[in-house]
Amino acid sequence: MLKLENLRFSIGGNEIIKGVSGEFEPGKLSMIIGPNGSGKSTLLKMMSGTLTPTMGTVWLGDSVLKKQSEKKLAKYRAVLSQQTDMPFPLTVEEVVMMGRYPHFHYKASVKDVEICHLALERLQMKSFANRNYLTLSGGEQQRVHFARVLAQIWEPPKQGLRYLFLDEPITSLDLGYQHEFLKIAKEIALENTVVVAIIHDLNLAMQYADYLVAIKAGRIVSEGRPGVALTEKLMLDLYGVPARIIYPQEVDFPIVAI
Repeated sequence: MLKLENLRFSIGGNEIIKGVSGEFEPGKLSMIIGPNGSGKSTLLKMMSGTLTPTMGTVWLGDSVLKKQSEKKLAKYRAVLSQQTDMPFPLTVEEVVMMGRYPHFHYKASVKDVEICHLALERLQMKSFANRNYLTLSGGEQQRVHFARVLAQIWEPPKQGLRYLFLDEPITSLDLGYQHEFLKIAKEIALENTVVVAIIHDLNLAMQYADYLVAIKAGRIVSEGRPGVALTEKLMLDLYGVPARIIYPQEVDFPIVAI
């Protein structure tokens, strides 16, 4: 389990995250929503260990995150950022292999290569393995980086969980791959992994999230199952937009209509 205890983060006297606490369980795809500037990415960075809280503690299972060595942590915690600059003419396979660096013993093993191929296959990108990464579209590049972080945490630790953090991961994907991406994220969560994603599309959050956290001005204002956590009143409070939440008979999840 991922546990947050009274997390706070300030820059120059400006408090961005204001006493956030909560728990995120394996087996569930957790999503964070909220307006721009509410602190979503800052919170995710603190949860993943890429940013140190001004105050508070992040627990990965029974261990305090900040006490983990980066090398050890990188074997079971991976982060997919909003945008990853890769200005070098590497092949797709070489980019995915970067995810295996924490597992190397001097150089890539046969097993590392196999895992990279399996990760690419899971993202339907195996035929791209020898392509120049720079020739791919933005959406294709994002799928390659998803394969990279999957390869990084492919092997579960002997004890404990895996942790995957996704910061607005579907922004550059077309509609079909947005759904495919989130289906895979749900599958990974079921594989004894804590998965936390930031998302802006509320209807995709309604469809795929098992647990939803809404943030406004650095505080959690609602959390729980999507159909319970996200209300019409909350929509107006978060985004200043009147909305209706509809429960159509054709699907088993609510829909946000604006």
